[in-house]
Amino acid sequence: MPQVLPPVTSTCVTTGLTEGSVCSVCGQILVPQRVVPKTPHTYQSEVTKAKYHKTGKIIKTCTVCGLRQKSSISRVESITLSAKSYVYNKKRHTPKVTITDKKGKVLQRDIDYMLTYPKGRKAVGTYQIKVAFIGKYAGTKTVKYKILPGVLSGLTAKAGSRSAKLSWKAVPGATHYVVYYSNTKKGGYEKLGRTTNTYANMLQLESGKRYYFRVRPITVKETGQWNGPISAPIKVIAK
Repeated sequence: MPQVLPPVTSTCVTTGLTEGSVCSVCGQILVPQRVVPKTPHTYQSEVTKAKYHKTGKIIKTCTVCGLRQKSSISRVESITLSAKSYVYNKKRHTPKVTITDKKGKVLQRDIDYMLTYPKGRKAVGTYQIKVAFIGKYAGTKTVKYKILPGVLSGLTAKAGSRSAKLSWKAVPGATHYVVYYSNTKKGGYEKLGRTTNTYANMLQLESGKRYYFRVRPITVKETGQWNGPISAPIKVIAK
C-alpha cells in the first residue's frame, strides 16, 4: 500500500523536495522525490541616495535568511557647461549641461537629474541653471554662465595740442566704456574713467610724449557689472 512522502518547500537557504511515495509494506520507492533548487533571496532595499560629492549606498536584506548585501552609488563628481560665457548678439544662449559621477559615467537628463533654465537668456547678465537630482541621486545645484558685451571695434585716435580724441563703434549690449592708458604698450595700464559715449577726449597730455590707450565695453545694471574684452592698444603722440 503506497505511503505519501510530503513535499518540502525550498528556501533561499535549503533545497526542497517534490512529493513522492513508497510502499508502506516493503519500503519500495514508488514515486521518487526530486530535489527542488534553492529559491532566490527575497530582498528589501534601503537606499541612501548619492549627492554632489557625496557617495550613496544600497543595503539589501533578505527577508527570509537575513543575508545583507552592500553596494555603493558613485557620487556626482562634476557639472560642466559647454560654455561659461557668450557674447551678446540678441540671440538666446543655452549651454549644454554635462554631469558625470566619480567613475566618469555620464548621468542622463530626466533619469538622473532635471534642469530648470532661466527665462530670457538674451540680455547681458549672469544666468543660473538649476540642477535637481532624481532617481538614485538627491539634492540640487546651481551652475552659472554669463552673456557679456561684444568686442569693441573701430578704435581710432586723433592727436591734438596736448590732447587726443579717441572714438570707436558702439558695442551691442554695452552701456558704458572704460578708458585705460599707459606710457608703454605692453602693460601698466591705468583706468582713466568711463563714459556712455563712443568717444573720449584726453586732455592735459605732455607734448611729444607717447601714450597708449585701450577701451573696454561694459554693461552696468542694478544687479551688477559685466565686462567685455578690452581692445588692443592704440598709440598717440601728443602735439
